[in-house]
Amino acid sequence: MRQPTIPILLLALLCSVAYLPSLAGPFLDFDDTILITQNDAVRDGASGLARIWKGQTLDYYPLTSTLFWLEWHLGGGYSVVFRIVSLLLHITAAALFAMLLSMWGIRYAWFIATVWALHPLNAASVAWISEQKNTLAAVLALGAGIAYTKSLRRETNQSQPAADLLFLLGIILFVLSLLAKAAFMPLPFVLLVMIWWRFGRVPKRDWVRLTPMFAIALASAIITIWFQWRHVAQVGNNAGPVLTRIARSGWIASFYLWKMVVPIGLSPIYARWVVNPRNLTHWVPVVALVVFIAFIAARGAGSAAQRGWRGLLALVTIWLLLLAPVLGFANLSFFRLSYVADHWTYPALMVFAVAIGWIVSRLPRRAQWPVMIGLVLALLPLTWMRAAAYHDTLALWEDSARKITTNYAIYNNLAWAYLDANRVDEGLAAARRAAALAPDDPDVQQTLKIAQRRLIARQAMHPTNE
Repeated sequence: MRQPTIPILLLALLCSVAYLPSLAGPFLDFDDTILITQNDAVRDGASGLARIWKGQTLDYYPLTSTLFWLEWHLGGGYSVVFRIVSLLLHITAAALFAMLLSMWGIRYAWFIATVWALHPLNAASVAWISEQKNTLAAVLALGAGIAYTKSLRRETNQSQPAADLLFLLGIILFVLSLLAKAAFMPLPFVLLVMIWWRFGRVPKRDWVRLTPMFAIALASAIITIWFQWRHVAQVGNNAGPVLTRIARSGWIASFYLWKMVVPIGLSPIYARWVVNPRNLTHWVPVVALVVFIAFIAARGAGSAAQRGWRGLLALVTIWLLLLAPVLGFANLSFFRLSYVADHWTYPALMVFAVAIGWIVSRLPRRAQWPVMIGLVLALLPLTWMRAAAYHDTLALWEDSARKITTNYAIYNNLAWAYLDANRVDEGLAAARRAAALAPDDPDVQQTLKIAQRRLIARQAMHPTNE
């Protein structure tokens, strides 16, 4: 494939500008400490690397932890090294995304990839070092998609051995992606839908060829669920009965769609909803989603004359497939804080970008380029501001507290950020706010006690200043 040098360089320049405010920032005291700076497996030598691959970690993402290990030892433990690597991985993923779209004959592939790369929601995956697992998994999953697509392209005259090698490469890259993070676990299902969209059916040989990927995805799902179950058992959390989870899945999907369309008020943690399946109004989002899918499925089934509807059905299906792991059907440890998170949109946001590209392609030709340029220029400052919020821990939680006023975890984290900055009065105020929201939470009570002790200690040292 001919490499489009100019689009790649332009994409790299735009992403570098967008994420410049975050690059010099320190590690965030929000998983960065647990996963990296205070993680003996990352800080130690060969013994630490062995523990990583043995699964002696919170989640089994050994490839990402190995990358952390390499960055720590080769980069001297400097956060800027980790942040630059995250950005480079994101740029690489965007370029691979454009190449994959081009292979499937999708118009404006580089514009679509740029929209995805510059969307503010992705700041949670690029500017937050802990989510380097997202960017690494994306590079490997997109590489797997490219290799697999090349192995099945009908219009080429490649030899069978070459196709088999590409197929094997796709499987290897898929396995590596899952070892980085299970975010792209639905990839074989996505490829299946893409084949159906492109050819109107899925030949038997493609079902057979995708079988190994399905088996690998199933194994990864079991491992991920087991590690999450173990973590959930430690921190304590219950996502609720089955009906509650089903009803809430519609809320989650609607929330993500809204944030993709209107990316403002973003936060690493949001209000934690209370969904009651006995309240019929709480079923409206999931029922609306089912009705919409049924409608486009009815219009998209059938002859080639309905290909536009088939494309829409494929888009919605792939979007939901990529969101499926985080729609709340399986219990996740993060649910104790919030049922939604910006960094969980990283894969599904690609589909949203494709939808934007499709809409632009339907505009009058003379309006297409102005709209594309205008959209990119609009996204750039939004992502710049979002990246700035991830510069340091205090900036992140101050920004979140201005937007989300009902989540105790935000104020608890803000209290610690103030205390670490020796701003005791503000730390105590934030701790009291967290305690008011979650009076029975032991972590919150501990934070409040520590803040009170810090204030007493300061008053004892400077009694005349109080």
